[in-house]
Amino acid sequence: DVISSDNVSYGYSSTSFTDKNVGTNKVVSVSNVSLSGGDASNYQLQNRVANTTANITARAIDLTGSRTYDGTTHIASAAMTMNNLVAGETLNLSGAGTVASANVAAGNQSLNLGTLAVSDGNALASNYDLSTGTHTASITAKSVTIAAPQATRVYDGSVVYTANSTELAALSAQLGIAGETVSAITLNYDNKNAGTGKTLVASDLAVRNANNDLGTANYNITYTDNTVSVITAKAVTLPAPQATRAYDGTTQYSVNATQLSALTAALGVAGDSVSSITLTYDNKN
Repeated sequence: DVISSDNVSYGYSSTSFTDKNVGTNKVVSVSNVSLSGGDASNYQLQNRVANTTANITARAIDLTGSRTYDGTTHIASAAMTMNNLVAGETLNLSGAGTVASANVAAGNQSLNLGTLAVSDGNALASNYDLSTGTHTASITAKSVTIAAPQATRVYDGSVVYTANSTELAALSAQLGIAGETVSAITLNYDNKNAGTGKTLVASDLAVRNANNDLGTANYNITYTDNTVSVITAKAVTLPAPQATRAYDGTTQYSVNATQLSALTAALGVAGDSVSSITLTYDNKN
């Protein structure tokens, strides 16, 4: 023992555990023990090696990851990366965790471990601890291509086409996620005129999820046109006006502005007008 008033300190060149693995009260070998200090020469070491005990605690694993939107809060192990492993060591990760929100807008979220677990790789899983790590995951937008439907409607003077319930259901199927529906979409013909082989252009699709929440931001949407759509001619019956004029030796009748206006109304299409019409009596008398 060193006298309390003497200036003596212990030193050593190295220490080592018997192995690298987690444990308590593990034997530690201390090598090349030495003395220093002003009174060190008054003492002689009986042994230059010594043993003591110490603990090795498990190393925390941090998980980070991301996956494409699928309408759920589940995050599978395949989407995750293990961080803070000792260089050169590997483990296997299995199971699935959860995040609070299924939506892209939630950003980087805290990950609940759920059934996520590690098993031995080239290292022992027992040397690591998932429960003490920091775990985050994010959800990225799903890329979908929406094909405009093949549309047919009667001429109405506009380029607008309104999708029916069957077409909305088919568009919803293109999202590829159960419970997600297309609630609205803008569909426009390339021009307003009647014809076949017309181009229908889609844009501004809106998506709602099973809770009826707007979820368009969960998708990166591109569109393809339909090039075989149709506008059919509108069938109209125009009644000849009740006409009165003085005898002029012909069967012709010249329509007035009021009568043209009435004929225009009979077309039933805003913006379209009757600019001229041929009207003849059955005889000139």
